[in-house]
Formats: sequence, structure tokens, C-alpha cells
Amino acid sequence: FRKKLNIFYPPILSQSASVSDLQATAILMVTRAVVIAVCVCFAVLFSAGDCCTSTVKKAIVVPKPKLIGCFKDEVLNRDFTEYGGLRINRMDAEQCQKLCTPLATTYMGIQGDECWCGNSFGKHGQGTERDCGQVCSGSMDEHCGGENFNSVYEVSPE
Repeated sequence: FRKKLNIFYPPILSQSASVSDLQATAILMVTRAVVIAVCVCFAVLFSAGDCCTSTVKKAIVVPKPKLIGCFKDEVLNRDFTEYGGLRINRMDAEQCQKLCTPLATTYMGIQGDECWCGNSFGKHGQGTERDCGQVCSGSMDEHCGGENFNSVYEVSPE
């Protein structure tokens, strides 16, 4: 006996393929097994376990950088030793941390849309909260230094 099924997947079968009862049962069992495997995989993945293979990496949550304060800077004698990078219209503490983390530095300073990194800071002295009053272009809730002033943060370790 042959049974007519409307099958849309797998794509190698035509939309209206004739298959035997045994073939239909096999296709149905394989399809159910795949769906169950995918569901189990997603369930395991979202409960922070490994999903189907041991190569799936767990998400790493990196803590936000900790604001230390406002410190003076000089263009010809920078307070920080490493230039982290520039993020025009999207700088904030999280962006700067992403730039400084690969450099393995302890501290970071944000001055406008610029990010600076280093293991020490403060050689030109401390500024006031008002000196570092520039709102970050990437986050209206954070301040990103000011002209010749860095908002200094401690880089959170990964």
C-alpha cells in the first residue's frame, strides 16, 4: 500500500511525494528525533550547560568598569601610556573596557570619544567632577571626561 503525504521538509522530497507506510513512519521518526534533539540542545544551552557538543562555550559576563574619579591630562605628556582607540558617537565605559582589556592594563581613562589605557594614572593631579562633566556619546548615564581631563576607571578582569 502506498500513502500520499504533503511533505515540505526535507527539501529533497517533492511537495506531494508518494511513500510507503514504512517510509512515512521512518521519515516521521527521524523528523521527531531531530526536533527533540534541537529542543534539548536549546534547553541545555539556555540553562548554561553544554549543548550537544563539548565545544560550546558558556557566556562570560564581564562586570562593568568601576569609576575611580576625574584626573588631569596633558597632550604632550599623557597620563596614560597606551592609546586604546576612538569610538566616535558611541564611547562609554563598556566600549573603552573592550579596547583596554586586550592590552592587559589595570586602568582606563575616557576623554570624549577617546579611550586611554595604562597601569598607573594621576601624574598631573586630580580634577573635579565638573572637569569631567562631558556626557558620553554612547551612554547618557555616564561621563567621559572633559577637555584635558580623563574619567578614570578600573578595568574589570575577564
